[in-house]
Amino acid sequence: MVESERRRLPVAQVNTWVGDGSRNLERMIQRIEATEREKANLMVFPEMTLAGYPPDD
Repeated sequence: MVESERRRLPVAQVNTWVGDGSRNLERMIQRIEATEREKANLMVFPEMTLAGYPPDD
């Protein structure tokens, strides 16, 4: 039997700016780089993070 490796799946909480894709992208890249240092396997962002629109549901 093969022992499975533990997975690290951080979820980003990011303050975004509506309609400012380049600024939001830079913020996302910063979060991704931080999780790489922590040996994360996958980074999860909220829907519409790049566009900057908060979920209203």
